[in-house]
Amino acid sequence: MRNIFTLVTVALLLDGGTIFAAGNSNHHGAVFVGNTTTDKSKSAFTIGLDYEYLLPTEKKQLSGLVILDYATFDDPVFIAAAGVVWRPKGGVKFLSAIGHEWVSSHSASMYRLGVGYDIHLSKVSITPVFNYDRIGSHYANVYGVDIGFGF
Repeated sequence: MRNIFTLVTVALLLDGGTIFAAGNSNHHGAVFVGNTTTDKSKSAFTIGLDYEYLLPTEKKQLSGLVILDYATFDDPVFIAAAGVVWRPKGGVKFLSAIGHEWVSSHSASMYRLGVGYDIHLSKVSITPVFNYDRIGSHYANVYGVDIGFGF
């Protein structure tokens, strides 16, 4: 499974595209508010921070990504990941990231695949997102809204 996520991340890095985040900015920061549901049917409020930087590709469709998420389970979960975002057309975006998860009882590598749709209002963006996280033999769905600002 790890090889598949690595392959997707590399493939996205090799592609190219249209406009970046809100207002054609090179930088974009966002606050994520949503929920995480695990394969064990547990659910928790989740908050996070995302940062994207437009990569200097010919078509301007790719950006580097850093993700920090905190899920408020009884045993809280913290995730840090880095990856790429590909915007093939309009507001549609796909992401692939590799990172690490920390829980009080353990830590593990994690992989994320996600999809979202950017709605731009000047330099502000509102993005409904859905992410699939794989952590060892377990998975989690992380879904909600990113509210961001291009700068």
